[in-house]
Amino acid sequence: MSSFAVRLSSTAALVLAAGLLAGLGPPQDSSSGGTQAPTPLARIAPPEATAPDENVRSEPRTLAAVAPPTAAVVTPPGYFSYLYVPGTALRPRQGATTQASATNTGCVYATAGSDLLMNTELHLPEGSTLKYLRLYYNDTDATFNSRGWITRYNGTTWEDLVYVVSTGSPGAGSIVSSELTHPVDNANWGYTLIGAPSGLGSTVQACGLRVAYYAPSQGQFTPITPCRLIDTRAPVFPAPLGGGWLPAATVRSYTIAGVCGLPAGVTAVSLNATVTGPAGPGFLALYPEGGTFPPVSTLNFLGGDTIVNAAVVPLSATGGISMALGVSGGHVILDVNGYYY
Repeated sequence: MSSFAVRLSSTAALVLAAGLLAGLGPPQDSSSGGTQAPTPLARIAPPEATAPDENVRSEPRTLAAVAPPTAAVVTPPGYFSYLYVPGTALRPRQGATTQASATNTGCVYATAGSDLLMNTELHLPEGSTLKYLRLYYNDTDATFNSRGWITRYNGTTWEDLVYVVSTGSPGAGSIVSSELTHPVDNANWGYTLIGAPSGLGSTVQACGLRVAYYAPSQGQFTPITPCRLIDTRAPVFPAPLGGGWLPAATVRSYTIAGVCGLPAGVTAVSLNATVTGPAGPGFLALYPEGGTFPPVSTLNFLGGDTIVNAAVVPLSATGGISMALGVSGGHVILDVNGYYY
């Protein structure tokens, strides 16, 4: 029998198995984690069962191949949004500068160095319009003040888009910049948030930066450098979001907003989905967290396959995605390459 006929026969078996899955009560779990550079795919044998992660929850849920996935809530065009970054998320720009955190406040201050600039990357949706920068500070010495910037860099040139500075009066407070009308251009520029005291010591503290912006038009696609978003093989080697071997008829959910630089307000992601080392034939389903189990699969596979397919998957209103394997368990890898706002 040809390999095509084998896959055709397998697909028919999957359709039958999908109907059987409707009567199962699979557990559901959720995971969260950080990012890491893509790891080469490898054909592997199913690992031993692993202890449940403390971030994973299990609840009864039935997989039913019925209605299409529920669409994610869409942010209206021109919607006024905020991105807040606490002072503790800032890091010294130069190695000679060191910093310390104030207890339970989210504020930071410089303890050594002369540059004193502390920064972090700023990720906003392509086509957004920057409007304001607000700096939060705690200055108990009128001699010093706190400063904040939004800058951009194109590989050759640094450009300050806006600058704001505290008044120098002692005490905690915030100050907002003048109004901006800057369109975000991620394709050609990298954006950075900078917070900096004008002197050393805990008497001058950067407590946070808040960026106000208008959301871009609905449906706008933003490509990004491919990034490994989910890899269930995480217990075997480090990966962004893991969870271990995914058994058949088990729904696993992840919050991916903020992972791989995905900004808030993303409604769908473009990705490559891979199943590797499955125990037998089956199918992969991807859909918004909390949505209805989809009537179609993202890809079908045979036992031992390593198989890839491209997909655009809507997210839930909270930036969540769910996945499940029908018929046979295996490992799932998702590499994101862009998003829709």
